[in-house]
Amino acid sequence: LSIAFSRQKTTSAAPLPPRYVPASDYPHSKHSTSPSSCQRHHHHQFHSSTANMTKQAETNSTQTTANSKDEDWKTQAPYVPPGKAHPHGDNFQKKIRGACQCGQVSYWLQRDKPLASKYCHCKDCQKMHGAPFQWAAIFHKEDLAFEKGVDGLVFYSSSKNLQGHDLPCKVSCGFCGSRIMDEGRNMVLLFPGLLHFDGEQKRENFEVQMHIFYGQRVVDLPDGKPKWSGLDEKSEKMEEEVVDVKHKKQKTDHANGE
Repeated sequence: LSIAFSRQKTTSAAPLPPRYVPASDYPHSKHSTSPSSCQRHHHHQFHSSTANMTKQAETNSTQTTANSKDEDWKTQAPYVPPGKAHPHGDNFQKKIRGACQCGQVSYWLQRDKPLASKYCHCKDCQKMHGAPFQWAAIFHKEDLAFEKGVDGLVFYSSSKNLQGHDLPCKVSCGFCGSRIMDEGRNMVLLFPGLLHFDGEQKRENFEVQMHIFYGQRVVDLPDGKPKWSGLDEKSEKMEEEVVDVKHKKQKTDHANGE
């Protein structure tokens, strides 16, 4: 369930993001070309776990320039501030706000429920986030709007190991380094830890539905949710042994004479 830009104005507290690094032409395929990249997994996931929605998204993609060497992408979703004209001519509805750790980068969602919410246990996510797994929520690009556009953002393509707007890529705050999202051609993978939930219902809307790449996990999470060895619906579904931790401890204490 995985950009760059020229010189621009930033706040005095934040350094300028890295200069644009030209990328070679990238084929308009559904998947990244790097078999080891987690962005390949997630970009594949955009199209496998939300097949019906992606069919419409692919139709819309003909109106969007992906991996372009020009800078048209800066005026397209999700980099259109919420106060400016929406791509479809409708007003952007601010429902949930997100922000990085330092507050330099903030954005709004106009949907209060993601298309899907998953934990990813792949090795790339572990490395990129410095955590045992990643929590990702999938949205259409049009559902997201950065308040300052591209200002303050930095971009990285792990499949090509370069800084630049070469999809799929990872988007972070250029000042504090907070991971904000993975951007694909039509979808984004947001990290809900940056969201400010003003109600329990909105938080519940992001309830995780499953685990993916559980075969690469470093911790066990016996939560009763479906667990896939790789991509959901595209890999083996793993059995989960739910252990009664309290009962197990009681047996251990009894065996030790406590």
